[in-house]
Order: sequence, then C-alpha cells, then structure tokens
Amino acid sequence: MYLQISKNIANQVAKKVWVELGERILGRIGAATIPIIGEIVGVILIAVDLAKSLNEALPQIEKELKKPVLKNAIDNEFVVSVQDVISDKFPEISYSIASEFYSQWNDFKRSYQKALEYAEKSPEFLWIGFVDNQ
Repeated sequence: MYLQISKNIANQVAKKVWVELGERILGRIGAATIPIIGEIVGVILIAVDLAKSLNEALPQIEKELKKPVLKNAIDNEFVVSVQDVISDKFPEISYSIASEFYSQWNDFKRSYQKALEYAEKSPEFLWIGFVDNQ
C-alpha cells in the first residue's frame, strides 16, 4: 500500500515538474543558443563563401557546434531552468503531497475503523504510542 502511494505521488510530482521543466529548458536553450548558433553559422558561411565553396561549410558548422563552450552554455541553462522550476513549483508540490497523504490516511481510517478502535482500547497496542483522537 505504501509503495502504491509512493508511486502515485512520484508520478504526480514527475508530471508537474517535467512538463514545466521541458517548456522552460527548451525556451531557455533556444533563447540562449539560437543567437550564438546564428552568429557562428553566419561567420562561418561568410568566411567559407569567400575562401572556398559552400560544400565545405557544413563540417565547419558541425565542428563549431561541438565545441565545449556551446556545450557548457547549454548545461548551464539546463541547471538554471531546473532550479527555477523546482523553486517555483515547490509550494504547489508540497501541498499536493500533503493533501495526498491526508486523503490516504482518511481512507485508511474509514476502511479500518474497527481495527483502530480496538487498537485504541487494547493495552496490547499501547506500546505503539499512537492514538488518533480525531
């Protein structure tokens, strides 16, 4: 039962975070890298057109796109996006998890009311130290 609750909560959290995260990551990566890529491609195309034929430009573009500087920029944008999504959604996720736990507890109390009443009155269960008076 706890595994099912954990999976349910994990799925809810994952759905909310991944949708928002995907939108933000793609937006930030696009906003940060498109100008850089455009400038790199533009400079390369002009230089290659002047020096050689256009057929040799594509390997140069590929080489520029694989440089560590561009990869680091993309990695940094990913980290910033993840931090933003988590910090923005944390209160909503926390409330959702707390509500789910409370709902599951109420369902459990309804389903096992007699057992809980017996446990509350029985001295054999007093060592647990848990009595729900609500």
